[in-house]
Amino acid sequence: MQARRWNGGNNLLADSKAAIIDEAKRIEEDTTHSYKGHYEAATAWRRVNLSVGLAGALAGALAAVFTLSPLNWLVVLLAVLVSASSAVMAFLNPSRTAELHQRAGAEYSALRNRARIFHTVDCRRSAAEEELATHLKAISEQRNELNQRSLQIPRWAYKRALKGVKQGEATYAVDRAPDQSTP
Repeated sequence: MQARRWNGGNNLLADSKAAIIDEAKRIEEDTTHSYKGHYEAATAWRRVNLSVGLAGALAGALAAVFTLSPLNWLVVLLAVLVSASSAVMAFLNPSRTAELHQRAGAEYSALRNRARIFHTVDCRRSAAEEELATHLKAISEQRNELNQRSLQIPRWAYKRALKGVKQGEATYAVDRAPDQSTP
């Protein structure tokens, strides 16, 4: 099936090169949402790691301070908080989860750049359509592999990423219309 693209109101383009460009743009859009979503999730998991870790450390320090005081109930409460924060850290492993989301975000960002350069630079050169199709398939396969091995993006992180993309957070200044202000 050939792509049909409206070209400036003058004529309808219908060729396989246009289809290749369109698919590369779809991959760029998909990877933009994915990298932003993973970065949103990584940020949240780093906050969880910091919050729970600091709470546990603070509770442990306070428990040590109050060990010799007559407030035994406070020492017990603080010990329970230390234990609970340790269990949360061990079970959720927020540091590792943040790292995995960060890595996935970086890989999706690199793939996004690769797809963008492909459709804005490589496809404009006089490369044979067969060569372009082969290159596009390699980019698509890389995206599919990333989708399979990456953590799932939490729904809230994906929604936050979409909002950011719509607000222009993932758009380079050179790609903005001249009348758009830089955020």
